[in-house]
Amino acid sequence: VPKGWDKLSVSLVSTETGKTLSKSGKGSVQNGSCRWTETLSDSIRISHNDASRDLGECLFKLLVAMV
Repeated sequence: VPKGWDKLSVSLVSTETGKTLSKSGKGSVQNGSCRWTETLSDSIRISHNDASRDLGECLFKLLVAMV
């Protein structure tokens, strides 16, 4: 973690829609490491209409931001 960053958050973003699916709380940065008090966990629903698609086609981004 670069110097000057006090708190970080992580978001799970769908590359297909650009929508944020889940977002963590603020994690504290100490000595170049970041720690969160909670776990980021989310279920992703795939509709029956998308059943023909390969699960490898469902791409997501982890977006790390300074807050």
